[in-house]
Amino acid sequence: MNKQTLDGMFRHMLQVHGIGMRVVEMIPADKLDEQTICERIKTHADLVRFAKESWDAGAAAREKITDQHLSAVVQTPWNYQAPGYIMFGITHDEYLHHRGQLYAYLRVFGVEPVMMWDFGHNAPEYQPKQPAGA
Repeated sequence: MNKQTLDGMFRHMLQVHGIGMRVVEMIPADKLDEQTICERIKTHADLVRFAKESWDAGAAAREKITDQHLSAVVQTPWNYQAPGYIMFGITHDEYLHHRGQLYAYLRVFGVEPVMMWDFGHNAPEYQPKQPAGA
């Protein structure tokens, strides 16, 4: 994988994250248990802000990634090593897994989640953008 391929994957993940943000925003505020949420997240607004800030931090880091980073071996905190490009595949899988958990929670709360591939109704910042030079 090279940076150009990563950029294409990122454009798709941006749309996937748009769905994820809509799902986070759908969580009923009265269903959040402030006793079980981390110190930074006490309210529904805190949760939405945390999700956005976390994405923004990852997006900013992605801007700095080079082809060399993608081919370099990364050591994880859980004692796993793989090239950087493999880590992006893992991140994609983990994102979808946890988004699926949120869908299950919404249904338990009696909320029908958005269709999982409804990119067209994402906020403008999560809409597809033309790649440079296209």
